[in-house]
Amino acid sequence: MKVFVTGGTGFVGRAVVKAMLKRNYEVALLARNSKSLDSMGALSDAVSSVYGTIYDAEVLRKAMRGCDAVVHLVGIIREIRENTFERAHYEGAVNVMESARASGIQRFIHMSAEGTRAAAQSRYHQTKFKAEEYLKASGLHYTIMRPAVMFGAGDKNFTVLADMIKKAPLVPVIGDGTYVWQPVAVKDVAELFVLSLGNNGSEGKTYEVRGTEAFTFNHILDLLMKLLGVHKPKVHIPAGFVRPVIAAFDGLMPLPITKDQLIMLLDRYEQPESNFQEDFHIRLATLEEGLREYIGTNRTITESG
Repeated sequence: MKVFVTGGTGFVGRAVVKAMLKRNYEVALLARNSKSLDSMGALSDAVSSVYGTIYDAEVLRKAMRGCDAVVHLVGIIREIRENTFERAHYEGAVNVMESARASGIQRFIHMSAEGTRAAAQSRYHQTKFKAEEYLKASGLHYTIMRPAVMFGAGDKNFTVLADMIKKAPLVPVIGDGTYVWQPVAVKDVAELFVLSLGNNGSEGKTYEVRGTEAFTFNHILDLLMKLLGVHKPKVHIPAGFVRPVIAAFDGLMPLPITKDQLIMLLDRYEQPESNFQEDFHIRLATLEEGLREYIGTNRTITESG
């Protein structure tokens, strides 16, 4: 099977492409430019590639020729100028879906995100949901994955938190820190994408992809501090103080957290049960296993100090 992949040069994309090549899939990759392709390292030599973006229908249709399926992984975590959530998550996704249909491709695997739902407060989730709804009505044989916060070498969550813990004298926490994460390994998410290509039972389904354990944010910071062998006091900053500061400066200057990210961080919606094990029987890596591979020392997280 030959698979066309968008977003393949990103954090999740590299893991997905690696898993595909391991199972002998032929990969056609969309890359923005040679620099983004270089980020693939040795993987770039094992794929066919084309330069372009998800907004160029002509490029997409040419690149999809001879492909049997599409895996769409493009997403952004913050808006920068014209690269908005609406454009990246919805307009770009629709362009990829329609290009797949025009190319005669029926199988379409789509990456959405945990928390995507009709009543979502964040623009990130609203646009993700809008793309999901379009895909469901497209006639394509779709599978939608909604991964939770992912961990793995090069992630933008745990690596950043660990760096902050090492450098800052105090560990800032927005709000009470009792909001919950249920992290999942990026390599496990990648495996699910690849397995879905050969699993007809996954067609027409949306999967909530979460890890084995749920942690409060406070607990995650404690785990990271134990892994790094440091102990620093946590300082809780009221969300009511943070919101107006972000509202005033978001979009005007780079901030550690955006308005949308704050909404998602504090969002305490009722989470649907994780349901992918019904169709995919894989062993998930635990957060401890994952963090020990790429953050800090090799000490066991549960050890003291």
